[in-house]
Amino acid sequence: MMEEFALYELVERLGGRLVMEQRRLFKNVCANVDFYSGFVYTMLGIPKELFTPIFAIARIPGWSAHRLEEILNASKIIRPAYKYVGHHAEFVPFDEREPEEGCEEVLRELKHEEAEQPEQKAETIEKAAPQDSDKCPEEKAK
Repeated sequence: MMEEFALYELVERLGGRLVMEQRRLFKNVCANVDFYSGFVYTMLGIPKELFTPIFAIARIPGWSAHRLEEILNASKIIRPAYKYVGHHAEFVPFDEREPEEGCEEVLRELKHEEAEQPEQKAETIEKAAPQDSDKCPEEKAK
C-alpha cells in the first residue's frame, strides 16, 4: 500500500505541472476528487473494473438533471449569474474572535460541561433517564 501511496504522491506533485505544460496553460491543474476516490476504492478492496461504473453511477443524477434542463429550455442549459449581496468581512484569527450576539448562554453551558468530570456526566444521564430504562421495550409492555 505504501508503494501505491508514493505513486499517488508523485502523480499529484508532477501531474498538474505536466498537464499545464502540455495544454500550454498558465495556471496549475489540480487532481479532482476522482483521483483520490480511486485510491480509496483500492484501499476498500473494490476491483478496478468497478471504478468507472461507480464514477458513472454517482454522476447519473447530475447528467439527467442537465439533460432535463436542456430539453425544457429549448436546448439551452441555463447558468444564471449571481451577485453576492452580503457583506464581506476581514479574516479574524480564531483566538481573537468575539462570540456572536446571543451565543453567550451556549458558551457558558459548554464551559460548564467541559468542567464536569466523566463520572458526573454519567450520574446526570442516569438521573435524567426513566427508572425502568434497563428493560427492553418488550419487557416494559408486560
